[in-house]
Amino acid sequence: MNKQQVLDRIAASEGRAAFFGQNVDAGDFKNMVFEHSVDFYGATFTGDVDFSSTTFKQPARFRAVQFKGRAAFDFCRFEVAAEFSESTFDGEASFARSEVGGTARFWRTRFGDRATFREMVVNAVGRSRHSGDWQEQANFSWARFEKEAVLTFARFHVPCHFWRPLFRGNALMDECIFGSSVSFGGRQTDVLMPRFTVIAPETAGILEARGLFTPDTEVHVTYQNRWVSAYLMFSSVYSAEHLAERLRQVGEDVLTPDDQRKIIEYWKGEALPTFARDSVVSFRRATFNELSDESFSHIDLSGVGLDGSVAGGDAGREAFRRALESRSYDVFICHSSDDKDSLARPLAEKLRECGLVVWYDETRIAPGSSLRETIERGLERSRYGVVVLTPTFLAKTWQSDGSASWTREEVEALLCKSPGKILPVWYGVDADDVRRRSPALADLRAENANAQELEATALKLAKRIHSQG
Repeated sequence: MNKQQVLDRIAASEGRAAFFGQNVDAGDFKNMVFEHSVDFYGATFTGDVDFSSTTFKQPARFRAVQFKGRAAFDFCRFEVAAEFSESTFDGEASFARSEVGGTARFWRTRFGDRATFREMVVNAVGRSRHSGDWQEQANFSWARFEKEAVLTFARFHVPCHFWRPLFRGNALMDECIFGSSVSFGGRQTDVLMPRFTVIAPETAGILEARGLFTPDTEVHVTYQNRWVSAYLMFSSVYSAEHLAERLRQVGEDVLTPDDQRKIIEYWKGEALPTFARDSVVSFRRATFNELSDESFSHIDLSGVGLDGSVAGGDAGREAFRRALESRSYDVFICHSSDDKDSLARPLAEKLRECGLVVWYDETRIAPGSSLRETIERGLERSRYGVVVLTPTFLAKTWQSDGSASWTREEVEALLCKSPGKILPVWYGVDADDVRRRSPALADLRAENANAQELEATALKLAKRIHSQG
């Protein structure tokens, strides 16, 4: 389909979707003005496409569009809304210096190459038309960035949502302005699966009825005369092994081995940390006008290079620090330093893979900060404490001269907080060994562990933590 055919179809469609399943070969749409709604739902742009400096007077819908080459929307003006949800960009995508009135949606959009939103502006316009599908927001929830995501100097004057996006490369938000609320949330085990493409929708419906899935509320379609959600959220799944166990319980009369394999492989490919390990997450000189306790809920920033030197001087940095630290941790790991390599570090990683936010000293204590103060804050904000009991731990914690070690103070603080919130892990010790040192710990339900079965131990702990709330 060439450029003139595209323009003719837009004019004839009166704002309705007119390109579903169509290949669009034309690529040059620069410096145009579209007076009416544009809807490219389901189209495929086969090569590079350039909409730079184009104005869209009415909603611009590019939902579920495939961009096979580079896509440029630089300097665009979207006066009502820009909708790119469920689209796929195989090449570089650029929205540099584009301006959006009210609504910019990139919900579940996949960026296969570098994605640039440098100096993008999303303004609050207050129009009555911004209701329902056009709520004022910048929505990047469930988006997937395979390479670097650049949002430097962007300005969001509407609520900004980052629920369970996946950043596989660096996430650069330097000098961004978040003029309204902003939220980064979701656990590593929160996974959204399409109802229609992984397994048969009838089978997916049975699993939904049996509690393995809960329906997502974002996208609905008509299927067999019913209004159903297009996506399903895995419900209370903590690891691939846990998922396999639950699928086996369904029975092969409902779920074939091939279906089980497809579901598990899909889950593994999506149950990843929001920010990739060893990536850079930078908020240098960024401005946050509405930080809250929910701004970074459940986000695990361990293993990333975080630049939190936000704007606003000492007050701004302190507000950002408080927002990060207001997150509650699911679990605090108390261990002997001698057990760090063999047990504590691998256990922390396995617990994170089960979707838990873990306080572990290697990833939580910043250079130059107070060890004692940092650990005390971790203890205060942790819902549970895992105590890794080994012969070394017992010998060092309860020393023969009666002196108190710092690890012993951690244990006593956990016991004072709530004995029911302590989850002991025994490695190379038994009840008598523990009772000689601490009768209170010996009376608590413990998990026996060894270095070869830490994955199973982590899953047991995760089930207990999730089930007890």
